[in-house]
Amino acid sequence: MDASRHVSRSAGQSAIAAAAYRAGAKLFDERTEQLHDYTRRYGVVATGLTMPERGGPGWTREELWNAAEAAERRKDARVARKIEVALPGEMTPEERQELVVTWARAIAERYGVAVDWAIHLPDQEGDKRNHHAHLMVTTREIGPEGFRGKAALELSNADQKKRGLAVGDDGIYALRALLAERLNEVAERHGLELTADPRSYAARGIELAPTKHVGVHAVGMNRRGLEAERVDEHAEARAENARRILERPEVVLETLTRTEAVFTRHDMARALNRYLDDPEQFRDALVKLEASPELERLTEGRAGEPARFSTREMIAAEEKMMEAAAALAASGTHRVTTASAERAEARHPTLSEEQRAAVEHVTAPGRLAVVAGAAGAGKSAALATAREAWEAEGYRVRGAALAGKAAEELQAAAGIESRTLHALEYGWRRGRDPLAARDVLVIDEGGMVGSRQLGRVLEAAQGAGAKVVLVGDARQLQPIEAGAAFRAVAEQVGVVEIGTIRRQREAWAREASQAFARGETGAGLEAYAAHGAVHWLPSREAAKAAIAEAYVAAGMSHPGRMSHPGGVSHPGRTGRPGGGGLILAHTNEDVRDLNALVRTARQRTGALGVESPFATARGERWFAPEDRVVFLRNDRALGVKNGTLGTVAEAAPGALTVRLDSGAEVRVGQGQYAELDHGYAVTLHKAQGTTVERAFVLASGGMDRHLAYVGMTRHREAAGLYAGRDDFPSQAALVRRLSRERAKQSTLDFAERRGVETPKAWLENTWAWLDRGRERLAEAWGRAERVFAAVRGRFTSQARPGPAARAASAARLAPTMEQSRPVTDQGISRTPEAAEAERQQALREAFRSGPEASEAKTQRAHEARLREQFGQRHAAGAEQDPAARQRALRESFSDQTPQSGKTPEELRRAFKDRDNPVPEQNRNRNGNSTNRERGRESGQGRER
Repeated sequence: MDASRHVSRSAGQSAIAAAAYRAGAKLFDERTEQLHDYTRRYGVVATGLTMPERGGPGWTREELWNAAEAAERRKDARVARKIEVALPGEMTPEERQELVVTWARAIAERYGVAVDWAIHLPDQEGDKRNHHAHLMVTTREIGPEGFRGKAALELSNADQKKRGLAVGDDGIYALRALLAERLNEVAERHGLELTADPRSYAARGIELAPTKHVGVHAVGMNRRGLEAERVDEHAEARAENARRILERPEVVLETLTRTEAVFTRHDMARALNRYLDDPEQFRDALVKLEASPELERLTEGRAGEPARFSTREMIAAEEKMMEAAAALAASGTHRVTTASAERAEARHPTLSEEQRAAVEHVTAPGRLAVVAGAAGAGKSAALATAREAWEAEGYRVRGAALAGKAAEELQAAAGIESRTLHALEYGWRRGRDPLAARDVLVIDEGGMVGSRQLGRVLEAAQGAGAKVVLVGDARQLQPIEAGAAFRAVAEQVGVVEIGTIRRQREAWAREASQAFARGETGAGLEAYAAHGAVHWLPSREAAKAAIAEAYVAAGMSHPGRMSHPGGVSHPGRTGRPGGGGLILAHTNEDVRDLNALVRTARQRTGALGVESPFATARGERWFAPEDRVVFLRNDRALGVKNGTLGTVAEAAPGALTVRLDSGAEVRVGQGQYAELDHGYAVTLHKAQGTTVERAFVLASGGMDRHLAYVGMTRHREAAGLYAGRDDFPSQAALVRRLSRERAKQSTLDFAERRGVETPKAWLENTWAWLDRGRERLAEAWGRAERVFAAVRGRFTSQARPGPAARAASAARLAPTMEQSRPVTDQGISRTPEAAEAERQQALREAFRSGPEASEAKTQRAHEARLREQFGQRHAAGAEQDPAARQRALRESFSDQTPQSGKTPEELRRAFKDRDNPVPEQNRNRNGNSTNRERGRESGQGRER
């Protein structure tokens, strides 16, 4: 992406001419009185104008840019910012347009500007993958009345700082981050294997040079033999990257293992394809990559399953993490006396047996403990009890989580002072507040932590003599970074699980949450559908409107209820609409639309006060008393985290007083903190760890079982799922999409296949042994199936049943095979083990008695054929006596047997003519076949 250039009058440029050229349009420039006609231009796929949410005048493209030119008086004025971006060649034209439209809308909303966009095809003589888009962004904000002051991106650094905005290159980085966010959303929605990271190669530790987009002007200059600086820079960067990759192919492996610990050959080839254009270089690099000593093969490829790879560095990092985990678990320190534990438990009489077992587990001797618990199982209550026991023994209890919101929830619910893991590591690197021997570090939502980061934390605890308690659920949101650290550590050192759901008030809802936790998404959705909580709408837009209506109605019916994050209801405290409810969606675009719909509905009912403008980092927003607000950046001075929710108490231009859901009150100025937005709806990622009274979940195509599990388990009182028919044509489609599993893999999953023994608790070793036995049994059964299929095919070729018999067989087997499907049309999801058992039962019924039965069926078919050909009176003799069979054959052919005295060749020809009669047109007047036909037949005879 390049967003550093402008349409500048000082360079003799015109916004009208630039817009006409990019859009392939004919526009008249009122300032210069020139007509710019590019309607015959090649390669313009789609164009459009995008205005901010509050709208602008109903201008055409010509009116917009003439007004932009008229708004500027200076001779050196910058009328528009030009943005060029390369689009993924893997996307369809519709997907590329969706990406550009959503990105343009996000820019218009964030900065309050108009965006003119155009999508172009690759140049006819250039790289066929070079789909790209051009955006022209007004340098002034736009409103219903027309242009206003300068947009935030065009302000001086000093003015941007005053407004709390990103400055200079950070502002351009914000555009890249916005593009990456939209690209990832569109790719996930359409099931594309594409991910974007806005960080530079240097920031990610990747030893590659950034390339530059080459515009059409530079291409034209290059073809005319003129020097084009951008072409040279781009070619130099590509050549430098190719040289670095060919010299050290491990650079590509490093990029892959940033997000995935395990990958395939296809992943390697796709990564190489991003940097290398020359086919020979690509093949050479792929060969070197596969021969790299850094690459480790984890599994051999099988039919339908590709081989799996990782790197030595990734394997070493995860093995080092496990070594630290094993050392911590084997330690006998940090003991809590029985008296302290009992006194703490006595102060919490409502704890269940599972929660008490968890408290005993984490307070037992040892410097590493793992607690796994389903969403809403009461992990926080157990941690609050354990904190009191630790503090009674003189330990300092500290908390951490990957997300700021999760850290805030841990502090509110369990009373453990918490920060984000990144903040803790940042302080440790600078020698601030390091871990000590009397520390207990509780890491909440541990399932979201990657292997490298958890390894660093465990090593720090090992060196300091501190204790670590991991709490989480590997079935909820997966780590962004590589590896499945929580699951791997839990499998190796043992885990105590809190499985009983306590969050939901209704028994059926708790059972449904258990189904979601087990991965039985269909069963969970079926329970909600049976209670009228799954709502079908004609489209996703209609589903959003229905959610907004239901949310506002719930707020009006429960005006005074508020739910504290820690689980305490505060009747009588006003200011939280929706009955303590929250709307959850997967994408930021859906969240923005839902927030706008709810605000419009609340304004219509008079629930909001007088609104005032506030310049946020996402553009100008208007807030009123009783508006919901979400904070989007951690700020220790304000006491807010990324994801903190609150309600506006007072609103003035550029200043807000917000009452947080925790009960605290903060005052926010736009020059001090600009990272906030309306908070009626949030993304599912921000919702993990949150508890509300009511949840309204928008289903979308990019969701999977992990996101569905999080969304449908946030509530106490009620939850509703809203789905559009354009995303999910049927309930079966909804279940199938939301049942997809995208669990991260770890190199430790393949450790034993590499001959590496890992320390496991006795129970885990037993389960691993049983799993290996099941795998071997499945392989043996698969071999047996192939043998049966071969035997059946051999006999079937000798006695192939007719169409009627095949139809009867299909009708007999259809009910059995239908039962073997893991997901039925009724939306009930079976476990893989149950599906496999039913499939094997279906096979056993199909081959009721094994090969003997098949042989008996074949023999009966043989008897039937004999009776049909030779008659009942010959069948018995033919079965017993070969001589009788020959006599039967002679009798059956007696009416067509050629006259005696003919040669064997003549007899064979006569039989052949009888079995394969020659068409009349291929016979001569004597009734014999023509020479050409005889030659073809004799050739076939020689082949046989």
